[in-house]
Amino acid sequence: MRSSTGKRRGTPATTAHWTAAAGTALTAMAYLAAWLYPAVDLELTESLIYAFGLEFFIVHAGVMVPAARAGGHSRALLIAAIYLLIALAVGIGLGPWTFIGFAYLTVLEILPALQDRAEDLAVTALAGAGKAALYFVVIVTAFLLPVPLLGVTPDVDAALALDISGVTDPGPQNVLCAGFVYFAVLAGVRWRLAR
Repeated sequence: MRSSTGKRRGTPATTAHWTAAAGTALTAMAYLAAWLYPAVDLELTESLIYAFGLEFFIVHAGVMVPAARAGGHSRALLIAAIYLLIALAVGIGLGPWTFIGFAYLTVLEILPALQDRAEDLAVTALAGAGKAALYFVVIVTAFLLPVPLLGVTPDVDAALALDISGVTDPGPQNVLCAGFVYFAVLAGVRWRLAR
């Protein structure tokens, strides 16, 4: 039986896409929970904030793995292994929660690309480019517009051991908001593509 997008249901590729959609939706909910209640687990909140900055590498993987797949499955596996090694290196430097989050997001990104049929790789690569554009738009918007603090009180902000200063010097609420919006939109798109 085929889905509305013409893919056969129950194949490894569609299962990988459904898994990525569900995992991305859970990630969006984690960002929302951390934005509403960051003091419940400050270490996890810090890790989510750092992981969103590292999402740039994952966006890159979303373009590179499908491109490598065009050169063969072994090349794509090599590229995927390199991204997982980057996740390990980051985890050593930023702590176990950041490693777990980064590795989890990396697997969600590369799994569909490794499972897609050859004729679906162009769509997967195009989706990676769209994801990069979404990431850029969400970051610029969330960092330039005022974002409600919600659970990020001044005490919580002070308790978070973050170094995220930059051009706009965003607060933790900006990064958590950006993470929630980005992953929620991405989950919706992935859900639609998996159908």
